[in-house]
Amino acid sequence: MAREIVALSPDSLEIREVEDPVVDDGQVLIRSQQAAAKHGTETASVKGYGDRGRFDRELHLFLDADTPHRSEHPVGNMVVGTVEAVGAGVTEFSVGDRVTAHSPFRDLIARDAGRCWKLPRNMPWQSAVCLDPAEFAMGAVRDGHVRVGDAVAVFGMGAIGLLVVQLAKLSG
Repeated sequence: MAREIVALSPDSLEIREVEDPVVDDGQVLIRSQQAAAKHGTETASVKGYGDRGRFDRELHLFLDADTPHRSEHPVGNMVVGTVEAVGAGVTEFSVGDRVTAHSPFRDLIARDAGRCWKLPRNMPWQSAVCLDPAEFAMGAVRDGHVRVGDAVAVFGMGAIGLLVVQLAKLSG
């Protein structure tokens, strides 16, 4: 049986067993070896910080921070692992490939192949789990049309903000 970590309340996490996922057409089965969360996103989602409040997965709504916690919330953002099986139609991945994908903390996950990144052998897992925040940071720099000579201010110096600073600097 696979295991996952869920938030039962804003102050309580649990490791529990879940059914092993079944790989559908177009999916890969990944054995997670390392994982990372987005601290700001996890805090906002589980505890209700920020302008949007806490996301309730049963209601599919953002609720005020003082609304009682109603449901379990998976935690985690990115995993790095090894492909254990591929579904029909998957040609870009093979069993044994090292990949990263969006996922809560689970030791066995099934994901659409198009939503996974194949990793070079020498890429550290710490860099691989930063691909998602780096993608958001790059989007901010592109959307902001940052060019050589521009002055840039970044508010919020979490992982994404720090990456935005680096990318803005590289943009001139």
